[in-house]
Amino acid sequence: MATIQGSDETSRLATLIRYQILDTDPEQLYDDFTQLAAHICEVPISLISLVDEQRQWFKSRVGIDAEETPREFAFCAHAIRSPDEILVVQNALEDERFANNPLVTGAPHIRSYAGAPLVTKEGYALGTLCVIDREPRQLTDDQLSALRMLARQVVSQLDAHLNLKLLNEAARQLEEERRDAELILDHVPAYLYFKDKQNNILRLNRAAAATIGLDRSEIEGRPAVEFYPDNAEKFYEDDLAVIASKQPKLGYVQLLKPDNGEPRWIMTDKIPIPDEQGGIKGLLVVASDITALKTTEDSLRLSQTKLSQTNANLEQLVLQKTQQLASSQEMYEDLYQNAPDMHVSVDPRDGSVIKCNQTLLNETGYAAEEVVGKPVFNLYHRDSHEDARKAFEEFRTVGVVNNRELVLARKDGSAIDVSLVVASVRDESGQIVASRSVWRDITEKKRMEGEMQRNMDRLAHLSRVATMNETATGIAHELNQPLQAIKNYAQGALLRLKNDNFEMSSLPALFEEIVGDADRAAELIASFRRFIKPSAKATISIAPTELSTRLSRLITREVAQGVGKISIDVADNLPNISCDSVQIKQVLLNLILNARDAYAEASLDDEEIRLVIEPGAEDFIRFSVIDRGPGLADVDAEKMFDAFYTTKETGLGVGLAICRTIVESHGSTLTATDNEGPGLTMSFELPIDVAAETET
Repeated sequence: MATIQGSDETSRLATLIRYQILDTDPEQLYDDFTQLAAHICEVPISLISLVDEQRQWFKSRVGIDAEETPREFAFCAHAIRSPDEILVVQNALEDERFANNPLVTGAPHIRSYAGAPLVTKEGYALGTLCVIDREPRQLTDDQLSALRMLARQVVSQLDAHLNLKLLNEAARQLEEERRDAELILDHVPAYLYFKDKQNNILRLNRAAAATIGLDRSEIEGRPAVEFYPDNAEKFYEDDLAVIASKQPKLGYVQLLKPDNGEPRWIMTDKIPIPDEQGGIKGLLVVASDITALKTTEDSLRLSQTKLSQTNANLEQLVLQKTQQLASSQEMYEDLYQNAPDMHVSVDPRDGSVIKCNQTLLNETGYAAEEVVGKPVFNLYHRDSHEDARKAFEEFRTVGVVNNRELVLARKDGSAIDVSLVVASVRDESGQIVASRSVWRDITEKKRMEGEMQRNMDRLAHLSRVATMNETATGIAHELNQPLQAIKNYAQGALLRLKNDNFEMSSLPALFEEIVGDADRAAELIASFRRFIKPSAKATISIAPTELSTRLSRLITREVAQGVGKISIDVADNLPNISCDSVQIKQVLLNLILNARDAYAEASLDDEEIRLVIEPGAEDFIRFSVIDRGPGLADVDAEKMFDAFYTTKETGLGVGLAICRTIVESHGSTLTATDNEGPGLTMSFELPIDVAAETET
């Protein structure tokens, strides 16, 4: 008999008895180990053998019927004498220890044997996980390695069995539930996720992908919120807590609700993955489905053991992913530092700069130590300080700022026009802890906008000068009336003065008439100067009836000549409008002149032009010039408002372009539409003077 002498054997036997595993019923979990060992080693017989003082008893057996054999014939009794080694017998007939063994010379006719000791954490070998063949055999290194790993798992299961025996008075019910839970765990592999700090799933195994119902390639690289929208925010908050603590969180149980599957209870281990600087770059998440086991404490403990074993097998994978994340972090930092826009992070408590990118330093000319830790307001131009502080307060209040135009100051004092966009970084409680601010240089954009406005002003001036010839006659006609009146009143006054019998009391009335007509002439001259002078519009409050009256004085002579009929229809009780009356009269005059020219070009007999002033949209008055000419038949509607586009043989092509510019400067749109019958309608709307309405 192969025996272990002295106190070691006594302690070993006591440990075996303490496990309370001898003579227990067969269990599928152990049978799975023996079947797996037989399959891996390609042998017909596999045993989990436990050696007590007189016998070796089989907790699990594959390929033989015997439940036990005497210890004196047991190969396993030899194997347990060397706990750190696998006992390998290639041909028992050639080994003097076993050549005459009844188990060799008789059933089951053992020829080859390999037994991996089942070693407890105290170092005692309780028995073996062994494989047996009836033919001589040499196992491969991979098979021996697998046998050794399976033996360690058997010991882990024996430890779990021992823990079960130490539970409370409800041991029988818990034992039954434990067996059910073990059967489930045997068929449910772990779910493995590798996530970055932004909650993106970088890598996962097939089992995890199966729970989502998608191929791994459709999941990797995408945010977790796309797959678990009901739970992603809560999961991510827990992830951030684990990252902040830098400590693993094991055995965390949560309810998972995927989009395309049933809710499942998942037990999760979250292990922080450190970077080279001692920070945390992501998480390894190892999850197991414990839906059927959640109500039993024993099931949770067994799941934790299984997950811990899995973690050890993933050590190499974690190392590889850590290296990949380090490379990704370097790439992100390079993109941040060299981004085309200026980036800065600001402390919401005092407005000091936490971090900035190299682009900001290059654009402003400052060194990093002149920016970081200093107030962000130092970077703004003095003309933008007030607006910058308003933007900062808006960020502190709502957490965002969108497209706020400000001005930065370079170190040399020169200005940079920028557009500011701010997002917030918040802690677990939702408090703002920093800003993510982006300054985009819009200096060139502002320059181009200014140049465009100057060009439009020059174009407007050109139009006014171009149409001056047509309007000068009307202006001269208007001036002639007050000047002639002044002359007549002055001559009358002279005649009275030459008459020795004149009455002095009649002179003041004549001079008052002269002064009134002089004022009218001065107003006409001022309007004409504004008409040809390139300047911003002079907005006044004016009644539509008054505007139409002033316009009629200009058009009566020029437009009416050769036109069958011209009319101005003004709706009753229209409120005042807010506009530059000179510019609007110019627009209406140009539109009426265009209508007149359309009749002339088409040689039409039924000539009629109508100006209709009526209510438009809410708080607006509509102005429409309607003719019965050829309409848009020969006109490119998309280009008709472009500068220098014309269908006239002698036209400049600037009138409609300037009309559109003036109308748009009043916040409206000039449109051209064909009538249902013949002709064209040109229309626009002007806002009601709300202040004048309120006073009324």
